Amino acid sequence: MKSILTFPHLACGSLSIENPATNSQTDYAVEVLTACNTESQVRSGSIELRADRIDTLNPVFDAAIPQMRHFSRMAVPMVTHGEQFRMSLPGYSPYGRRSFTPVSRALSKFGITTEPKGNHVLLSWPEKSRLEGRKLVTPSAMRCLATSEAMLRAAVAMRGESTIINIAQDPDIADLVRLYETFAPVEFEGKGTANLVVRSEGIDVGRDYHSRISVPGDYLEASTLAAAVLAVGGDVIIDGVEGKRMLPMVPVIEGFGATIELGETGIRVIADGKPRAYDFTTERYPGFPTDAQGPFLTVAALARGASIVEETVWTNRLAQSAELSRMGARIELINNQTARIDPTPELVGTSVVGTCPRATAGLIIAGLAAEGETTVSGLDLLRNAYSRLEDNLISLGAKIELVESDEATSRINVKHGRLEAF
Repeated sequence: MKSILTFPHLACGSLSIENPATNSQTDYAVEVLTACNTESQVRSGSIELRADRIDTLNPVFDAAIPQMRHFSRMAVPMVTHGEQFRMSLPGYSPYGRRSFTPVSRALSKFGITTEPKGNHVLLSWPEKSRLEGRKLVTPSAMRCLATSEAMLRAAVAMRGESTIINIAQDPDIADLVRLYETFAPVEFEGKGTANLVVRSEGIDVGRDYHSRISVPGDYLEASTLAAAVLAVGGDVIIDGVEGKRMLPMVPVIEGFGATIELGETGIRVIADGKPRAYDFTTERYPGFPTDAQGPFLTVAALARGASIVEETVWTNRLAQSAELSRMGARIELINNQTARIDPTPELVGTSVVGTCPRATAGLIIAGLAAEGETTVSGLDLLRNAYSRLEDNLISLGAKIELVESDEATSRINVKHGRLEAF
């Protein structure tokens, strides 16, 4: 979804998105699109976009783009339309400044130059009309979603055959490929693999392109709900998510003791609320994704035995360990990427603060399993990645109450309770 929203800048025309994510990042993206002369109509269950002329110099970028976690997605679409594009830095991240360097290095392979200018970067693509396709190998250190998406967009925008070796295999890439197939003069070979061949006739920025696409449900939100079922027990059906996208999570969900059934448009998770101990390691998709680690760290804290959790994708992603420890969890950080979690008699409710969207989700799950009441702050971070996660949990029987409605200071109270069939 976050990848698809930048379509009107790669090509003028219209795009209808069905089942879009409803979180703050979508709001920021629509704000940026509107600043570029894109007409937008946001309705319940859909977003309609129309771009006739692209304005790449609107100062609204300086306000909106730094709030976007995936700000680099704007680079190729915007520089496709003009000789230059000035983009503010950095993008939002609870872990510190997001680096544009990997994306910059990838784009240089396509002839796109990036010149730092204080807290901005100036992008230009002077040779676009004369360049042909490229064969590129993505180093493992650069194999992230943002870099892969930038290379894919550049390959579609220019004429010729490009081969991207070691491209990310996240579902976002599959969604972007599926979108381009609906409107662009492009063919793909190796879809869903680490080596993608792109044969494109190039994008004509003066031509109108039209497309309609339905976005599958968020597999990461589905995995968070699965972690909640593991933590407190229940028999839950989660509709709208493609079961095959959950395959990397299946060994971990089953390892902690739940039963999971995958369908084409939904999954079912059954658990008794007494998870077993299980060791897991995060990897690039199609390994167990780092964005699922936070909720399952909470499951490990509730397990009947010792577990080891290793985070190999990002540093400092075990920060919620300190907040879980305040609730009684017995977590030892071996280093900033590995944690040992010993059995905890019980978690006890208290006031905790989420440090990122996934950590906040993990703390909400901890509150469901803890004795007493837990107050979780950090909902503004939660909104960056989830479409009202707490509402979905409430629909399953969770006892959650919003204390304040102001996003900047809002917090929720969570009480112990099992999730019911849905």
